[in-house]
Amino acid sequence: MARDSTSAPAARGPALTARAIFAVLALAALLALGLAQRLKDHKALIDSAVWSPAGRTFDPRTQTASFSFTPYYDDRVTVAIVSRASGRTIATVARNLPVVGWHRTAKLPWDGRTARGALAPPGDYEVSVHFTRLDRTTIVPELLLEVGR
Repeated sequence: MARDSTSAPAARGPALTARAIFAVLALAALLALGLAQRLKDHKALIDSAVWSPAGRTFDPRTQTASFSFTPYYDDRVTVAIVSRASGRTIATVARNLPVVGWHRTAKLPWDGRTARGALAPPGDYEVSVHFTRLDRTTIVPELLLEVGR
C-alpha cells in the first residue's frame, strides 16, 4: 500500500505553529514577571508626610494648612494642591524647591485659595509632588485635605 506523502507536512504545520505560539507566550510571561518584580522593587518617591491642623478638615477663612514630607531622593520638586474630584491643579505651593533624600521638608503652607486667589470650593484635595530630575509625579497619600465641609 502506498503512503500519501502530502499529508505529513500538513500535520506538522499546525503542531509547529502551536509550539511557536507557546514559546512566544512563555517568553512574554517571563518578561511580565520580570517587569512586575522590577516595579515592586522600585521605591516610592516619598517616605512619609504630616500636616496640620490636626485632623484633615480645615476652614480656609480662619486657618492655613501646612504640611511637610520626607522624600527618598535628592531633587527639585514642584508641589501642587490637586482637586480629588477633577484631578485639576488648584494651586501651586512650591516651584523648583530643593529637597534632600531622607530629610523632612520645611512646612509648606496652603491658605485654601486657588491660584487666582479665590477660596477653594468645599471638597477633598490632595498634594501632588513632581520630581524634576526623575521626571515623576506622585500623589502623597497621607495628605488628603478636606476644605470647608
